[in-house]
Amino acid sequence: MSHGAQWDRFSRIVSCVTDGMNVEFPAGGDAGQGVEDRVLDAALECIGRWGMTKTTAEDIARTAALSRATLYRAFPGGIATILDAMSARQVERLLAEVVAVTATAGSVEEILTSAIVAAGRFLDEASALHYLMAHEPEVLLPYFAFDRIGPLLSASSAALAPILGAYVSRQVAEELVEWGARIVLSVFFTPGLIDLTDAVEVGELVNTMLLPGFARELAGT
Repeated sequence: MSHGAQWDRFSRIVSCVTDGMNVEFPAGGDAGQGVEDRVLDAALECIGRWGMTKTTAEDIARTAALSRATLYRAFPGGIATILDAMSARQVERLLAEVVAVTATAGSVEEILTSAIVAAGRFLDEASALHYLMAHEPEVLLPYFAFDRIGPLLSASSAALAPILGAYVSRQVAEELVEWGARIVLSVFFTPGLIDLTDAVEVGELVNTMLLPGFARELAGT
């Protein structure tokens, strides 16, 4: 699949998350939600083991201990549909975790710090993502290029800007989320620079690299 086609697919995935953060998975026949989850879990496991380009629908069915017929009843579109649903579920889970940890935050700094740490821990545990970074960067990196990351930024903004909106204007909230997300991705793709799972290091990052650019907007908050 070309990078253009991959990006179009990823854009659709994140659009699903942005529009209510409720992903609709295709189903048919006797394939229930349990089967769908087994397929998506198996897809993650396969990609973490072999990568995206080598993983087939047959690999996923075997890993999920399902027949090919059952897999295709749950996901009639085959491997492309499975990867769409798997990616959408992961983005949704990431954003859900990020939003959950900000519930008790009492300032812009606390919201951003807790959100980044939650994202860092989620990404740190994403074995499939780490495999792609190490072995198939040509598949992964186009999704996160500086000028092609709009859908992911939109999903992040839809999730977090309303929370930051209690302290700053909606425009400032969206800009904070955008630059926070860009910093997270830059650090994530530069291992060893900063530990995104460490609240102290992330707090310093927020205070030295993110908030100073919004000093005037944040005055008095």
